[in-house]
Amino acid sequence: MRFTDRSISALRAKSGRYEKWEDGRTGLGIRVAPSGRKSWVFMYRFDGKPRRMTLGTYPLVTLADAHMTHAQAKKKLERGTDPGTEALIHKREERHAETVRDLVDEFMEKYSQPRKRSAHEDRRCLEKEIVPLWGHRKAKSVTRRDAITMLDRIVERGAPIMANRTLAIARRMFSFGVDRDILEINPLLGIRPPAIEVQR
Repeated sequence: MRFTDRSISALRAKSGRYEKWEDGRTGLGIRVAPSGRKSWVFMYRFDGKPRRMTLGTYPLVTLADAHMTHAQAKKKLERGTDPGTEALIHKREERHAETVRDLVDEFMEKYSQPRKRSAHEDRRCLEKEIVPLWGHRKAKSVTRRDAITMLDRIVERGAPIMANRTLAIARRMFSFGVDRDILEINPLLGIRPPAIEVQR
C-alpha cells in the first residue's frame, strides 16, 4: 500500500484487527483496531528473530513523524541496537521518573532540613507555590517558560517579594535535582528576580 494521509484516513475498522504495510518492504505498517484506532508499527529482525515496535497512534503521530521515527529505528539497527528494546527501557524510565513532588520531598530531606534554620520556610513556600502547580509533573518536564509564568502569577496577585523568594528556593531545589541526577538542566538558571528589593 502507498501511504498517504488520504489512504490512511480511508482505512475503516473491521470486526478484527488488521494491518497494512508500506510499499517497498520497509517494515513500516499501520494497524487498525476494531475500535478504529490506528497505530504505527515497525516489523524488523534482530539477532535473527522477528520483532515488532509500536511507533505511536495516528493522527497524533503523523505520517511524516512515523517516517522519521522509522528512519531513526533503522539507523539504530544498523549500529547493532534493538530499537524496540531501547524504546521500552526509555518508556519504563519515563514512567518511574521523579515528579516535582518527589523532588520537593528529597530536597527537604537531603538538603534544606540538614543545612538551613529556615527549612520550614522553604517547605511552606514550596508547598504553597510549587506543589499545587507542578507537583504531579515529571521534574524534568518543567521548562524555563513554566517558571517565568509561575513567577508572573505570584507578582500579579500582589506578592512580588514572595516571587523573589520562590525563585531563589526553587532554583536551589532544581540545582539540587541536577546534582542528584534527577534532571539534566535547571530551568530556573538565569531568570532574574521579578521584584527590586530595597536594602535597609
